[in-house]
Amino acid sequence: MKAVVIVFLVLLFLLYPSIALGSQNHLLANFEKKIGLSAREQLLAIYGGEVILPLHKHLILHEIFNRLVRVVKGGEHEYSLTVLKSNEANAFSLPGGFVFVTEGLIDLVGFDEHRIAAVLAHEIAHIEKKHGLNAVLRQMGFSVLVELGIFFLEVPPTEAVRAAVQALITVVQSGYSREAELEADILGQQYLARAGFDPVGIIHMLSDLSKTEGLEISKSIFGSHPQTSDRINLLLENAVSYWSPPIPIQENTISINSKEDPLNRFAIRSIVNEFGQNVLSVYDYQNETEVSWLADLTICDLVFSPDGLTMAAVVEEQGEYSIYIYNRFGNFTERRQHERGHAIQNLVFSPDGEKIAYNSVTKDSSSLWIGFINEITRLNIAEDFTGIIIDWNKTGLIVVDEAEQYYCISPPKTYSAVLSDPVPRIIERKPRFTLEISRSSDGNCIKLIRPHIFNF
Repeated sequence: MKAVVIVFLVLLFLLYPSIALGSQNHLLANFEKKIGLSAREQLLAIYGGEVILPLHKHLILHEIFNRLVRVVKGGEHEYSLTVLKSNEANAFSLPGGFVFVTEGLIDLVGFDEHRIAAVLAHEIAHIEKKHGLNAVLRQMGFSVLVELGIFFLEVPPTEAVRAAVQALITVVQSGYSREAELEADILGQQYLARAGFDPVGIIHMLSDLSKTEGLEISKSIFGSHPQTSDRINLLLENAVSYWSPPIPIQENTISINSKEDPLNRFAIRSIVNEFGQNVLSVYDYQNETEVSWLADLTICDLVFSPDGLTMAAVVEEQGEYSIYIYNRFGNFTERRQHERGHAIQNLVFSPDGEKIAYNSVTKDSSSLWIGFINEITRLNIAEDFTGIIIDWNKTGLIVVDEAEQYYCISPPKTYSAVLSDPVPRIIERKPRFTLEISRSSDGNCIKLIRPHIFNF
């Protein structure tokens, strides 16, 4: 009788692969959990075990993770997150809901919550799409299907099932196919938006990793992944879909923010340069002089961020346009070179100062672009819509078209990870040194006895 049932299950898997590999296949749930759990124990040993982060970081990390898990539809898995004690910048997941991230990767992103969320969302997407399970079944073939039949009859699994665990570990360490990685990128980006994290966080994350390609710290994460540039380009195209379409608004609802320094030290002024051109400059009230860091540049547009800590300037050089970014102390931080033949106009900062919008203009067209400060991300947010950028307020980007109709284009809504029941952050106790000194009886001489260590 058992043999008949086994044959039936094998035929079921062979004749109906959509049932065997579908994301809602409850028959494979126990098998997923079992091989994932077995592989988890082996990977913990390979990567040096689990590490417990400082309490506050631990709680924030799991708050980010739980927000992502809550937006996953279906609720098929009980998810868990493990931080591995490894300097390698890596992350991976196992069938059954097991997600791993290394200390090295957390250190690489500097605990930026949108980047961390991007890593976790990508790994959750691998689990939801059953990339690990599908890879194992394809690699092991018929023998695993037979053992699945035995497994579901509650007969102790034999060598083929144990081999499936080893195959899974190999898949995880070598990486998934190009198609699987791109699918996890796009689905992970959806999870980010649903959970209130910035969908471009995954682009920023890939940009960070691309800077370490070829180094030992990131060797495994690039083992068989598609080219990082290909992944970034696909995600850039998809990121635009999370911005709202232009929505008409009434002019009387708009209040225009100033481009001037909100801290009132600097003033943007129009001057005539040595070539007789009208250009912009910045006057320093405190030192009563023009700032030196913009000298010899042809400035077409200038704007301060809402907090006054950053300044952006459109610089024209031999007919080509770039955006120069400075901090308020005149330190140059970034240059964004634009497409040849495109002028840059109407710079505005986002309310948080982390993004900048502008019109890219040719003699025949005008388009709307968003750039992220000190990041590679640049989005054409309204490809089929033209309009002049007026402002960027808490509602979104304000533009006006040729018919003088005003519109608002809103970015995806994001909010920071916060703890509902926060734990007070205390001063970490660290060893300090003090000196023990003895004085002579007359007080005229002192003698160093020894240093003394104490915790403070």
